Amino acid sequence: MALILEGARRLFAANGFDATSMDDIAEAASVAKGAVYHHFASKEAVFLRVLEDVQAGRRPRDHRPGPFVRSQTDAARHGP
Repeated sequence: MALILEGARRLFAANGFDATSMDDIAEAASVAKGAVYHHFASKEAVFLRVLEDVQAGRRPRDHRPGPFVRSQTDAARHGP
C-alpha cells in the first residue's frame, strides 16, 4: 500500500486530482490496477488517504510493515 500512496501523492501534487487516473496511480506504484482497487474503492478514497497522511505529517513509507510482518507473497506461499 505504501507504494500506491507514494505514487498517488506524487501524481496528485504534480497533476492534480482530475488529471490523475487509477491507471496512472497503478503505473506509478508499479502494481496492477486491481491491486489499487484491493486497497481503495475509488480514486476519491486514495486522495482522501493521501490528504489525511499529509495533514498528519505521515510519509507513505510510514505504512510499510515492520520486519516481524511477513510479506503477502510469503503468507500466500507458506500460510499465515
